[in-house]
Amino acid sequence: MRKLKYPRARRSRIVDKFHGVSVADPYRWMEKDSQERVDWLNRQEKLTNSFLRPLADCRSKLYERFIEAGKVGGISMPRLYGKRRFFYKRDSGQEMWVYMVQDGSDGEPRILLDPNGWSENHTTALSGATPSFNGKLVAYEVSEAGNDKNSIRVINADTGEILPDVIPADLYPDLFCWNDDNTGFWYRRRLHEKVVAGEEKRNPRIFFHKVGTNHSEDRIWFTSLPIGKDGWPWVTISDLHRYLVVSVALPSSEKGRQDLFVFDTKNPQVGPAPVLRNFTGEFSVDFHNDWLVLRINFDGADRFKVVKCKISDITKWNIKWTEIIPEHPSDIISSIDVVGDELFVEYTRDVTSVVKVYDMDGRFVRDIDLPKGSIWSGLDWDPEVDEMFYSYGSVYSPNVIVQASRATKEEKIFYCAPGGLDPAKF
Repeated sequence: MRKLKYPRARRSRIVDKFHGVSVADPYRWMEKDSQERVDWLNRQEKLTNSFLRPLADCRSKLYERFIEAGKVGGISMPRLYGKRRFFYKRDSGQEMWVYMVQDGSDGEPRILLDPNGWSENHTTALSGATPSFNGKLVAYEVSEAGNDKNSIRVINADTGEILPDVIPADLYPDLFCWNDDNTGFWYRRRLHEKVVAGEEKRNPRIFFHKVGTNHSEDRIWFTSLPIGKDGWPWVTISDLHRYLVVSVALPSSEKGRQDLFVFDTKNPQVGPAPVLRNFTGEFSVDFHNDWLVLRINFDGADRFKVVKCKISDITKWNIKWTEIIPEHPSDIISSIDVVGDELFVEYTRDVTSVVKVYDMDGRFVRDIDLPKGSIWSGLDWDPEVDEMFYSYGSVYSPNVIVQASRATKEEKIFYCAPGGLDPAKF
């Protein structure tokens, strides 16, 4: 291969000082339109073309291979709701993923939502779906123009009947989670139905939609929270369906801030109890019975640690954090999942995943045996069934789904995607 001689770029002597630190910026002149920049870009393009033009045959073969790889079929990790499995599936050559439902582990999977026939040019797409906890109803999001405006609709998973419920896309709704008795769901949307141009996405609020009613009757929730015009609220519910976690991302000219609240649906008179206020770090949330569990990077834990607090203490404004997993000296805690009485912790080590299982007091239980070089994709479980699923990918296989028993810990490969590399060749 011939040695390439790259065009020289002029270096200026611009140096800025930020918080007492000198930062050189020798190529700032490239940020502005100028003949000098155009000339330099033309020389770069000439060099690039001199290398790529002789590879025209190789480029066409790569293009064909990319198209072929993009048409490979597959399935997503099953999500468990009641005794049903829900997952996405795409057959080889299909343009869009199909949403499937399966009644138990022995049932025959059937199509619930197939967006491939929704529009001739495939601009109408299924953006997401969230089943009710008993698996009988599914709220789903539809994008009709390939943009971020999704309407929310509801389908009966028993019969396939699409219910008349519609939350219009013009309100910019985002679907969150169902309530415990499966009669409705929380979602985010614009506060006012009619707004002036430029205000379409401002003033987002949390609403609750009861199935069988018009969206104009939906009740706004958490009116006391400091959301304002540009805050961004988000809601999730605990695995036992009692506690709601409400997070509000707050606008800032300096650094993003978040508020975090817990709401006890069995004691609504208490209102949303604050957990974090004006927090500038990162966190993720899970639950263990009546405990709130956080993966968080406060108190100097830049690589994150895992802590818990009794929700009854939070609602009494008496937060006492108990550390479950301390910060690792070198690895980053990237995700956590509480499964029954066990805590799955994903560490990132050398750009790959290491997953360990602990009890809820932080005592080590076992390792999850992932092939070398794997990236953890997450897990799913449901308190009503014994089975759980987790998935990972690597250069050797783009997607592996494992089915496991929570009781016996026995595991088996549920699905392994085609493609990847053969490790025996390396």
